[in-house]
Amino acid sequence: RYELIYGNYENKFELHPITGELKLTSALVRRAKSTRQRRQTSQQQQGQQESEVFVLTARAFDLGVPVRFSTTTIRVYPPESRTRTMTFIVPGHDPDRAKVQETLADVTGGKVIIQEIRPYSGTTAVPGATDIGGDSKDRSLVLATILYDGDSVVDIARIQQRLSVNGTVTNAISQDERSAILYKAENRVLFWLLIFLAILLALGILTLLLCCICPWCPLYAATRSRNGWDEEKPGRRIDRPIPVPSRRVGNLEEDDTLTKPH
Repeated sequence: RYELIYGNYENKFELHPITGELKLTSALVRRAKSTRQRRQTSQQQQGQQESEVFVLTARAFDLGVPVRFSTTTIRVYPPESRTRTMTFIVPGHDPDRAKVQETLADVTGGKVIIQEIRPYSGTTAVPGATDIGGDSKDRSLVLATILYDGDSVVDIARIQQRLSVNGTVTNAISQDERSAILYKAENRVLFWLLIFLAILLALGILTLLLCCICPWCPLYAATRSRNGWDEEKPGRRIDRPIPVPSRRVGNLEEDDTLTKPH
């Protein structure tokens, strides 16, 4: 059997004792704060003021001896309340329920109550579903109830941080912006490459200058000699005569040489 044991003020709800089906007997009208203060505890009153829902407590029991029973909480969200039932598509085959709830709370700016998480193949479109799965192949379908208060705030930076931590890729830039980013990256690489080549050229020029100045460098002796290699030979320098052809015979003779008389 089923019965309502708490929260059914003014008998606006009816719970079928056999099937457990909950029905509405009259229109729901929010009670004033004074009425709720008299009939509810401070904690339950604060919860209803924030979410503007009707909280019922139901009990299910059998007819055996001894009687076995169990209780549960039923929340009724009026259409005019700040509550929405939304469907989200999140990455991952079996995502962590607590992390998904925190992520959805940051995305929606309200309190999130997850009703169901089931695998999503992607073959059938879900009307009204919000896809935050990015490029992930394994996805899950999350059915959640969003409770909004009077001052809901959505922090975009926190959403991006949360999605990056959870491994969700949300790249909302356009194609032109993507091309501009790639162009800037290529220019940055080309700039540093030119800087590297300029440094190498400067080092090469500096090395040549040092070699011309230092005595132990081979280039130093080449710059100091007249013909580039004469002074590098050991021993005394000898001026040898240059033979010339004879006027009579036409051969080279050592007698007719262009030498100075001693």
